[in-house]
Amino acid sequence: MNPDPNNPANSSDPQKAPQQPYGQQPPQYGMPQQPYGQQPPQYGMPQQPYGQPPQPPKKKKRWGLWIILAIVALLFAGCVAAVAGGGDEPATVVDNNGSSSADSDSAASLDFPGKTSKDTGADAGATVDKKGVQITAAPLESAERSYGGSLLCTNVTVVNGTDKQQRFNGYLDWKLQDPNGVSKDATFVSDRSTLESGELAPGGRVAGDVCFDDPAASGQYVVLMETLLSFDSSRIGWINQI
Repeated sequence: MNPDPNNPANSSDPQKAPQQPYGQQPPQYGMPQQPYGQQPPQYGMPQQPYGQPPQPPKKKKRWGLWIILAIVALLFAGCVAAVAGGGDEPATVVDNNGSSSADSDSAASLDFPGKTSKDTGADAGATVDKKGVQITAAPLESAERSYGGSLLCTNVTVVNGTDKQQRFNGYLDWKLQDPNGVSKDATFVSDRSTLESGELAPGGRVAGDVCFDDPAASGQYVVLMETLLSFDSSRIGWINQI
């Protein structure tokens, strides 16, 4: 069927195209428009209403700070308890190579370079009691390393006369002061039965050698024992003449 040329809808002439009724807007294409006076929708983060102050940030919990303060308080309390308990009391010489008790008392006053009022001096080989733990350091003996070099060694015996575990260390707790007043740490020796480190049960006994490099000089040598990992700074010095 042929289109009716008289029908305006079938005409290609724009002047003959159908017109909207008077007063009616033609259809709009694209984004719809907001009514007059209405704000378009906002995208992204919501904004604070006009005139309302911003919310303050939430306070962070300070649990870490309180934990650190608690640890510091515990350490301080431990220091106070150690000082109050007389941690730096001098040791007592109980056996000075088989001498009498009177001689042992006088031996406790033996002097050596660097000695303080908290330290105890004794002859080499004497047994010294420190808070219930008895320590004996035999006279120094010369020894040779298997791979060369000279040593000075003392045989140490520790007896725990307390009712608690006691720590010992054959390296960190011992030094040798030479005739020039220089103190050096104990050295590792593989071919001798050395005093190791550990804990000693009540009534227990342990023994072993503690060795030092030999400076090859004659004079007074002092074997020093100081328990480093405690609040006790007092020392015991066994005096040797070589």
